[in-house]
Amino acid sequence: MYVRKAIRAGGIPLYQGGDAWTYKYLLPLLRFEEVDKEAPRRVGDIVVFQPIGGRRYGHIALWSGKQWVSDFKQRSIIVHSDYRGEGCEYAIFRR
Repeated sequence: MYVRKAIRAGGIPLYQGGDAWTYKYLLPLLRFEEVDKEAPRRVGDIVVFQPIGGRRYGHIALWSGKQWVSDFKQRSIIVHSDYRGEGCEYAIFRR
């Protein structure tokens, strides 16, 4: 919800909610492009994690220029141990 509000506050017409993982498909429709995971971060980059384990909604966060922020200030891009290791899919988008 907070990342969606930030996207709207940036002037991008985003009327759809949905689970975090659905933004992998929604962001390209809003002219966001997927960028290499190793690329230097830019303010406004968005990471979208797909569902894994007990995390059925996935996860989404925004790069503030200093840290990843979702509904809280994250310590790193990886917010939970379920998102480490094999089988965890995520993408980073930029506009």
